Amino acid sequence: MTDMNRQSRRRFLKNMATAGAMLPFAGSLLGANAFAAGLGYKNVLFIYHPNGNDPKYWSPTFTGRINTSEELSFGLGALKQYHNNMIVFKNIAIDVAVDGYGDGGGHRNSMMGCLTGDFNSDSPSIDHLIAEKLGNQGVLNLGVRTGNNAFSDGAMAISRPRGSGIVRVVPNNNPYDVATKLSARLAPEPGSPLQDKIYAANLADMGSLPKAQLNESRQGKIKQHENALKYLKDKREGGSLRVPFNFDVKETLALNEGIGSRPDRQELIEQFPALAKAHIDNAVAAFANKLYRVATLQLSIGDENSGRVNYSFEECWNMMLLARDRQAGTYLPNRYYSEHSSVAAMHSASNGCSFQGQVRWHFSLLGYALEKLKSAGILDETLVVTVTDQGNSDHELSHGGIVVAGGVGGGLPMGQVIDCGAVLGSGTHKLYGDIARLLTGTTLTEGPWKSGII
Repeated sequence: MTDMNRQSRRRFLKNMATAGAMLPFAGSLLGANAFAAGLGYKNVLFIYHPNGNDPKYWSPTFTGRINTSEELSFGLGALKQYHNNMIVFKNIAIDVAVDGYGDGGGHRNSMMGCLTGDFNSDSPSIDHLIAEKLGNQGVLNLGVRTGNNAFSDGAMAISRPRGSGIVRVVPNNNPYDVATKLSARLAPEPGSPLQDKIYAANLADMGSLPKAQLNESRQGKIKQHENALKYLKDKREGGSLRVPFNFDVKETLALNEGIGSRPDRQELIEQFPALAKAHIDNAVAAFANKLYRVATLQLSIGDENSGRVNYSFEECWNMMLLARDRQAGTYLPNRYYSEHSSVAAMHSASNGCSFQGQVRWHFSLLGYALEKLKSAGILDETLVVTVTDQGNSDHELSHGGIVVAGGVGGGLPMGQVIDCGAVLGSGTHKLYGDIARLLTGTTLTEGPWKSGII
């Protein structure tokens, strides 16, 4: 009788595994590390914004746990509803060379090195290294008016695949094209009525678990199991069922066609936030439908306005006015000047109201990404990392500001401010190495990446 029970149990487990129903129990059967490395479907989205942050109006005044619902600073004001889902790294050095220094007097070298850790190296950027560890999907490389004509060698692209003969790839600037290509990769997988019943039963059981009584880490792991099971169910049914792609927004500005004095200049400028949000929509859909696990969105210097992004679009202009009203910065040009002067449109004086408004808008885009991830049900398994090329407002690489938000299955204590001490050589080198370890379960052994920030 005992042997018969053992055989029945084996047969039951085999049938469950064949149907994909063992996935919710993978954490206990395989061990937490095995699940995290293979079945957890952790994702990471890097969002690059240019020009850094002015610490005076960006850095929170405290360190440690975030126990307030008030704005942490003017620059971080748009994120106040996500305080429990983020870590603020203030005074972090933007390490763009192996020795931690690099070009502190401009943007070129720091842009080249902000994800490679060394602007003189042929090494792949951290997003590609993480993607290699997670599988063979590669990096979903997105951009808003990025291009290779700002410098003749195309050095303004921040993401770099492996291989000394591979140049930095210009990000895809057209959300419609991205959506079309991603949706073409979805295909239904045949299943059986038994699978449907098993998926429904297990999802119902997971929904009834007393999550409120568990700590944050265990809640995150349960959420991972649930999302993985939903993914298998959706993929069997076929199509982009969980999160749709954004086919509504197209890039109408050719890569090498500057806005200049075109009559539709302001209309093109106003497209900027819609393009950025459409790219985020498609990155979230790619994650939710398991087409990619790593994506990089680059808001770069671009091709318009003599190589500079014009930030006089309505959303950002209103934030510039808010900066003026709150005295975050010392001066604000009139709107006509912002629209027609490349200097004022880009970063003018880095302590100016226009710059502070731009910074607040950049982080409002992070808030948008978190909102979309939460709606898709994958916020807890997706890390969103802000990236920039500068530290403080004088092109120095110290005193930078970075936010990491979302989650890695409950394995990262969110809701805190960390002061990194502005130590060159131990800033982003360590932070991005930590992120790679948390996402892949292994420590990077190549390039400048270390660990020790989180």
